[in-house]
Amino acid sequence: MTMLRDDILDPRTKQLFERLAKALARYRSGGAGRRTGAVESLNAINAYLREFEAAKKLGLQFPFADLAVALIELEDGIVSELFRTERPAGQKREDLLQRLIRIQAAATMELFMKTGMRSDRAASRVARCLSGVGYRHVRNQSVSAATVRYWRERVRRAVGSRDREDFSDVVKRFEPLIASHPAGLGDILLALLRAIASTRGRLIP
Repeated sequence: MTMLRDDILDPRTKQLFERLAKALARYRSGGAGRRTGAVESLNAINAYLREFEAAKKLGLQFPFADLAVALIELEDGIVSELFRTERPAGQKREDLLQRLIRIQAAATMELFMKTGMRSDRAASRVARCLSGVGYRHVRNQSVSAATVRYWRERVRRAVGSRDREDFSDVVKRFEPLIASHPAGLGDILLALLRAIASTRGRLIP
């Protein structure tokens, strides 16, 4: 990625970058410095957002401030509700990752179809993407085009569910690119899907 030149940054954004750079250096020091660096990064973003009246009115800074406080409280052994798991008893982390992949794959197929692509081709592209990174789902099976079509139909029928909400959020997030960046949309979607599907064993935020 090309670094932005200082001369095209407004003073507030330049100050944000400087604070984030210092926080990153502390974060990379390892050990306790990682948490301190993370807190400093969150505080920098919080301070930046408070510079804008519109952001303050919307309360956009609150999640960053709350997360910074929660990280600080961990030093005293206080576990904020932000870090308390809502995972049902017996549910494994991999189950959550599979859900994320299923929703992302369904949304990717949906977006492909919104560009005018036929459903069979859209499903095949998504399936090939997942197979290309070695992703396996139930009973260690590879993902087929039929599987992707099923995932899409399943989430589209789940009106009012968390799955449907997350699916709709992904579609809405990328839908504007259909008009503004149609040539690169497929690459963006498939790169994101590959990145998520390759993240086995790691917690997805």
